[in-house]
Amino acid sequence: MPLPAPATFAIALFQHAIDQRHCRNGHRLNMQDALAFQWGRQRAIWQEQDASLPAQPVPAGAALWLSVADGVSASPHAALASRSLLHTLHHPAGLLPGSASALPALVRAAASAWQSRYLRPATQGASTTLASLMIKNGQACAVNCGDSRIWRLRPNATGGMAWQQLSRDHTIWQHMLDEGEVSPEQRDAGASIYQGLLHCLTLGSNQGNEPDWLDDPAGHSTPPPALENWLHIWHGQVQAGDVFVLATDGLHDSLGDERLPQLWQAQASLDANVQALKAAYLQAGAPDDCSVVAVRVQGACA
Repeated sequence: MPLPAPATFAIALFQHAIDQRHCRNGHRLNMQDALAFQWGRQRAIWQEQDASLPAQPVPAGAALWLSVADGVSASPHAALASRSLLHTLHHPAGLLPGSASALPALVRAAASAWQSRYLRPATQGASTTLASLMIKNGQACAVNCGDSRIWRLRPNATGGMAWQQLSRDHTIWQHMLDEGEVSPEQRDAGASIYQGLLHCLTLGSNQGNEPDWLDDPAGHSTPPPALENWLHIWHGQVQAGDVFVLATDGLHDSLGDERLPQLWQAQASLDANVQALKAAYLQAGAPDDCSVVAVRVQGACA
């Protein structure tokens, strides 16, 4: 009996809804995050109050596609917005594209189809963020709209993991940083005031004709010519040992940018690290919905 092919990737994830203490008028909101994972013909979309998936192997040679979306609570039907966008984006028909570089076109097409399929008078204004990652043939493409994030963790010379944020926060605070109006040291004093979104996907708003914001493979950002850049795009190569983490803002807003690398232990298992993030988020009081998907590259992505 032949041995099974070695896995190229392992993925682990969790979702947890906001603690009731933080809900308006003491009433629990429906989970407004959604997440999706897909490889080959296998596809799943979650919108759970409290759920985890222990590390799962992905067969060698498979392309991998992961997404998280966060329904904007101030908009109508926030839970529907995130869930329906991922159902439209991760459609069940057919195999994944031949190249990870196809991801931006898939997102643009899905955004248009989402408008056609779900825009109604009652859903006008329903909004969601999106962060999506595709890995195929040793190449990765990451895109985002809003403040959901994607990081790449890469082993460094000291035995740790170097965190690089591949996504871009489309927030007023980030724009003020870019313009030199504030400094990173002022974050604790002012970020909560200016964390409003500059961009998200909204039913009734057409992003189709707006330009993208591209990061080149070397990591040099092309500055946005205007605030119309709704889709941030990153392309890069994948190495064995890389870890990619996707998260809605319930993770990084709860724990802060400095603490996340401290929680991730290079020698620990993927499960242990994902559970460490969840435990820290719960210890922080679960102040917002949180969805986290992590993937470890275990071998060559030929």
